[in-house]
Amino acid sequence: MHEKFIDRAKNNMVESVDLSFEDSFVAAQFFADREAFGLPLMTPSRLKERIAAVTYDDVRAVASFVLRPERFYLVGVGPIRSVKRLSRISEIVRNTFS
Repeated sequence: MHEKFIDRAKNNMVESVDLSFEDSFVAAQFFADREAFGLPLMTPSRLKERIAAVTYDDVRAVASFVLRPERFYLVGVGPIRSVKRLSRISEIVRNTFS
């Protein structure tokens, strides 16, 4: 199931590459950003190949590096009717990302 979501996201990104390069400003910004951040220049075709090569395991590895539960903050707006319920939500979030 997760692979379907990854595939859908990759397909959307690949399709957006073609659309974004129809705008000359966006195309110029793409190459300027790569130069500014010291990234290798690549053609739109190569970019699409790199996006298509991303796997579920790649996404999982990056997510586990970036999404650290110990750095999360749970914020709620509105009246608190049940501290127990709020604690349960916090527990669910913590378990989802650990």
